[in-house]
Amino acid sequence: MGNETILTKALPAELIAAVGDNLYSLFREMAHTLPGGELVESDRLSRHLTFPHNPMFKGVWRTRLAPDEVEGAIDDTIAWFKARQAPFFYWWTDSDTQPVDLGEILAKRGFLSMEEQQKEMARGIVQTKAGAPCMVADLEQMHEAALHQVPPGFAIEEIRDERALYDLGVTKIG
Repeated sequence: MGNETILTKALPAELIAAVGDNLYSLFREMAHTLPGGELVESDRLSRHLTFPHNPMFKGVWRTRLAPDEVEGAIDDTIAWFKARQAPFFYWWTDSDTQPVDLGEILAKRGFLSMEEQQKEMARGIVQTKAGAPCMVADLEQMHEAALHQVPPGFAIEEIRDERALYDLGVTKIG
């Protein structure tokens, strides 16, 4: 499902698509590798859920719905996350989301925008008209010299359970 092509001199539309593919690959990987992860993908929408109680780990994405399917899909999705005792989840939208006014429909149903969520849960994420930060690089393909360009104290560690995550000093939300 992801695009394995390394982009060089990419056009803006290609970069946008690559960021989306990368994000969706991240969601799949989290659901497959973290304990208790779940993933449901279809041509209409995709959902993922895993620990910890952080919005990135619970979400809906790649939504492609006909207008008459939207309300039912929202109800089904809310029920899906409630059945799993998820205290919240994100509904990711992008330029390919259908219907194009899904964000407005979700807002009318009580969903918060990224800006509103930022105040409560995602401090430090800067949302602009161009979007929020995402990673485009394949870490397995990066040159090791890039590691010398990170801030002092930066570390990448594999976490296998929620306790290990909090042992690193991550603040629990919710």
